[in-house]
Amino acid sequence: MSVAPALQEIFERIKKHPLTPQEEATLVRIRERSIRNVTIAGILGLSSGILYARRRQFRPLPTCFFAGFAGMMGVQFGTMLSGWMAKREIEKLPDSKRFIQIFKEARDEMLNERFQRHQPFPSDRRHSGPDAIMRGASIDRDESEHAVTFGSPNDVETAPTRAGADDASTWQRVRAQNKPESAWDRLRAQQHQRPQSQQQQQQQQEGTLPPAWSETQDASRGTSTEESFPRSREDFEQVRGAAGVRRNQYGDIIE
Repeated sequence: MSVAPALQEIFERIKKHPLTPQEEATLVRIRERSIRNVTIAGILGLSSGILYARRRQFRPLPTCFFAGFAGMMGVQFGTMLSGWMAKREIEKLPDSKRFIQIFKEARDEMLNERFQRHQPFPSDRRHSGPDAIMRGASIDRDESEHAVTFGSPNDVETAPTRAGADDASTWQRVRAQNKPESAWDRLRAQQHQRPQSQQQQQQQQEGTLPPAWSETQDASRGTSTEESFPRSREDFEQVRGAAGVRRNQYGDIIE
C-alpha cells in the first residue's frame, strides 16, 4: 500500500521548486514516514474489520464490506497522522515559513488543475477544434431551417387566440341584434340624444349652426307658415269660426 495519491502528487510538485539540501532531506524523510504510516494504518484497519466481522459471525458479503470500510478508515487515519508528523518536521527547519509556502503553492496548483480538469471549459479538447465548430454550425443551420419552415411557437399559439377572439366578437354582435330592447336601453338612448338636441338648440341661438342646417330649418319653417295661411274665403271662415268669433249674416261681429 502506497501513500495517498494527493499527498504523493504534492511531494512531486514540491520537488520542482528550488530546495536546500536540508529541505530535500526533510522532504524525503516526510515521504518515507507518510508511506509507512499510511500502510500500517490501512493494514491495521483492514485486519480489525475482518476480526470484528468474524467475531460477530457476519456473512461473507457483509464481512467484505465491513473490512473494506475499516481499511479505508485506517488509510485516512494514517494520512492525518503523517500530516501531523510532517508539520513537526517542517517546524524544525531554519526557514520553515518558506517551506510551508512552497507546500501551499503546490497544493493550490494541484487543486486548480483538478478543478479545471473536471469542469467543461470551452477550451477543453472535447469541445474545441474544427469538428466542434462544424457541429455548432450544423446545429445553428438546423434551428434556422426549423424556424423558417414551421414558424416560431409564438405565432403558432397566437393564431388560435385570434380566431377565438373573432368568434367571440361575432357571437356578441349576433346576441346584441337578437336581444330585445329593454327600458334601460331606451333610457340610455334618450339620455344620449338629449345632449345632442340641447347642443343644437344652443348652436341655433348662438348662430353657430351650419348653413345647410339653417336653410333646412328656415325652409321647413317657411313651408309650415305658408301652409297655415287660408287660401280661400271658405278657409278663412273656418279659421275665423275656429277662433270663437261669432258674426251675423251680414258679417258683423256679435258681442
